[in-house]
Amino acid sequence: MKVLFAPDWRAGNDYQSLLSKSLGDHGIDVVFGNSNRNILHLTSLITEHGCDMAHIHWPEASFPKSRGLASAAEKANYWIDLKLLASTVPVVSTAHNLLPHNRGQEWMVQKLQSDTYSFSSAVIVHSYAAGQLLLQQFGIPNKRISVIPHGDLSATIRPLLDREQARNRLNLGYDPLCLMFGAVEPYKGIESIINLWNKYDPPANLAIVGKPVTSKFAASIEAIARPSRKIQTALGWLSSEQLSLWLAAADCIVFNYTAVMTSGAACLARSLGIPILLPTRLSTIELAEPHELVFRFDSLDEHFVMCLKLALNKSRTPALAESWRLQTSWTNVAALTSRVYKSVLP
Repeated sequence: MKVLFAPDWRAGNDYQSLLSKSLGDHGIDVVFGNSNRNILHLTSLITEHGCDMAHIHWPEASFPKSRGLASAAEKANYWIDLKLLASTVPVVSTAHNLLPHNRGQEWMVQKLQSDTYSFSSAVIVHSYAAGQLLLQQFGIPNKRISVIPHGDLSATIRPLLDREQARNRLNLGYDPLCLMFGAVEPYKGIESIINLWNKYDPPANLAIVGKPVTSKFAASIEAIARPSRKIQTALGWLSSEQLSLWLAAADCIVFNYTAVMTSGAACLARSLGIPILLPTRLSTIELAEPHELVFRFDSLDEHFVMCLKLALNKSRTPALAESWRLQTSWTNVAALTSRVYKSVLP
């Protein structure tokens, strides 16, 4: 079986690389769609490579944020291409997001995202709650939704040093440390966490590390963080080695997405056995709970501080994540994905 993966977003995201490698064990050859957005490029790639089906991951790559006639033309091209593609071969899509990050109010984006799932013979989600959200928002029936866990990304991270070694290399002190890592973007809810630190003075330092989406947003984050002696920022691209050091140095990982379908970062922290703090409202992020290393806060106030204190009483314990790593292994993910592929082939 030959499957087109589109877009090719392997740079900076290991999900597709790890999945495609494990799919090879099931006799599935993955062809990656390039970033060329020529007219009907998805359908053309299917014909060029003789693929049996297409697997769409992040459709917004075919209609990147732009203005005016260029934006309208790319969106129209994607819709026509998608419809033609679905009439040519079976289409499977993975709902990594309900809507592209920071683009929910953009013209036509919601329709294009909805139609991607509507034209798909099967839609993969990473949690039951995510599937129910697709049903509620876009009317995708349960019979076309398959729940497959997000794969384990810990294989891409260098082995973690012990806490003290990591902190020495990062020139950090020994006070408790909470970490927010990854792309620094508005939907991550970082500003609200900084404001909480400024207001409630939790018993830990906060580090925000990762590449900001824009220099303007970076300046905004640094401005509101600057007054606090307990908050530090390292805003820039993180190498695998640097990320490994920050993860090793952290006592807990904090997430506060405004809305999200899944979180590779949360799944990574879970695989590494690091205590995790995240909102109760993010029900689409399922981390095999209840679990002694996962703490949910109801609101950004004293309840957050109480949950934080509970998390800080724990320590990084990889052994407690062993069953999670088995569940999210790429061997398991690929087996479930290949089953979905076979179910939609004529």
